Amino acid sequence: MPSTSVHHMLNELVDLSHSIAALLEQGQVLSLTAAPSAADRQQEATLKTQEIERIVRRVEAHFVDRIQSLETLNASLSEEVRQLRGALATQRTNGAAGRANALHDIRGSELQEDSKMLDAWEKASWDETGNGAAASEVEHLRRVLVAEKRQRLRVEEQTQSLTEQHAKVVGTLERRLKKQEEQLYDLIAAIDRGYGGGSATTSASPTRCTERGSSHRLPTPRHLLRQQLAQHQQTQRALQQYKENLLLEPTSPAGSDAVAATMKELGLDDVRRTLELIRSSKPLSVQEHHHDQEETHATPAVCLPPHTVRDGLAVVHSPRVCSRVPPPADRAACTSANEVDEITAFLENITKELESLDSQ
Repeated sequence: MPSTSVHHMLNELVDLSHSIAALLEQGQVLSLTAAPSAADRQQEATLKTQEIERIVRRVEAHFVDRIQSLETLNASLSEEVRQLRGALATQRTNGAAGRANALHDIRGSELQEDSKMLDAWEKASWDETGNGAAASEVEHLRRVLVAEKRQRLRVEEQTQSLTEQHAKVVGTLERRLKKQEEQLYDLIAAIDRGYGGGSATTSASPTRCTERGSSHRLPTPRHLLRQQLAQHQQTQRALQQYKENLLLEPTSPAGSDAVAATMKELGLDDVRRTLELIRSSKPLSVQEHHHDQEETHATPAVCLPPHTVRDGLAVVHSPRVCSRVPPPADRAACTSANEVDEITAFLENITKELESLDSQ
């Protein structure tokens, strides 16, 4: 449509030039025949002036809407460029430290260059608007390119904002992971204190304050649990051997000396003291079982062996008939065997718990 109007106006200009040429030729012919008067020359000049003014008014009426739209667009673009420059100045003033500052500087320089380029394009487009209708298509394409460039700048600003948000989220996740790591070290220390079995294991357990920053890594909880399981199994085997020796050979001095040496080597030579220590820390099921055993021992006719606690289930062995008035040696052997059974049951409980923890 604009190209059709331009062609129409060009045709009118050509017709006007032909008419002017014809008038000039007629004037020359009249001058040859007779000299024109001053009134004729004045009238001819007036007609030419009116024709030119009419063409100029038509051209202005045709391009007045385009000129107003371009002026409005130029004002809006100038305002947006001013806002972008203010945002760039604010970002440079209030930028974060380190990598964020470098990123802001780089993006700010790129945005400043793009703003200067947009200003140059706008100035060139504004200068070329007065060259006529031939530059309308070029101006349209240029405005399309400016709009695409501006959209790309907005996308880059959004990308920069998303990058900053991502950095904040990563920092938050790192802090959470650090906190979870500290909680894990505390849990390992609590497990070592709960299943260490003494002050030596507690002092050897990994602690957060002494070994976390060192170059040597901590032993894994599974490795510690396996070591404790091996110690408990060794103690259980020694107590089982001691129990069998008491039941089968209560009067053998050589066997008693060997078992006593083994128990002393393991730190369990004082059975009653060990039993009292275990009673203060053993599970509730073992305490109830010990109470039932004491009631059973109060009956002089029947002497029942202790229940063997495995995985929280009590298994009752067949009763064993004793004499109504047992000898003092047999009574002491039976009492020692019962105490050893209680220690064995407690150690079996601990062994099962450690095996379940190790399997997890």
